[in-house]
Amino acid sequence: TPRGLALPTAPVVLRIGAEEIGTEERNSAAELLLAVGSGPRAVALASVLSALLKPIFFDALRTKEQLGYVVQLGQRALPGAARPVALVLLVQGEKPPTVLTRRLRKFVTTEAAAAVRNLDEKTLRGIASSLADQKLEPDRRLYDRAGRHWEELRRTRDSAIEGAAVAPNWNRRYQTAAALNALTLSDVRDLWADVVSGGSFAVEVSNAPVDDSTVARTAEEVRAVLKPS
Repeated sequence: TPRGLALPTAPVVLRIGAEEIGTEERNSAAELLLAVGSGPRAVALASVLSALLKPIFFDALRTKEQLGYVVQLGQRALPGAARPVALVLLVQGEKPPTVLTRRLRKFVTTEAAAAVRNLDEKTLRGIASSLADQKLEPDRRLYDRAGRHWEELRRTRDSAIEGAAVAPNWNRRYQTAAALNALTLSDVRDLWADVVSGGSFAVEVSNAPVDDSTVARTAEEVRAVLKPS
């Protein structure tokens, strides 16, 4: 039975071999997921953190260090009715994946931590207000409205699969906008402390030969790391 997936409560690394790319082309990638939580408040906090950290992340890893040609930071809703949200840091380049993962973790504990620590009320209000305004903008295309409504139907379906009965929440974006406008500096800093001290999940992909004992090649091997919530 499909179930929601929960991030581990301790740092975990999943290594995936991609030898079919060919060893003549050095290519690796690392993705680090940090659990934030579920619900409008968690989405609001993750959105603020993403907006705050994204330019710092790109400037450090891409512009200054040229660590990879794909450097991204954002947020992602994970599977399951609760749709827990995670911060996602991604870099792809020629360095070994273990090097990339170490740099991602270092970014979290250094540059990101400093940015959260130095965040002031004016900057927070600017970020949160802009994000709230985006949430409240009317759908410009039928495609956008259908996508939002379909997501609510998917949540309802997933909750039924997981043994609960949850009605669609058609006001979710308004609740997230309200949560954004209500955020305080202490909210952001407290959440960041929880994110850093909580579990993380890193995925490393490389076309270089990897020890078979650490390689996941099937869905079953991935599920052995990501336990059903």
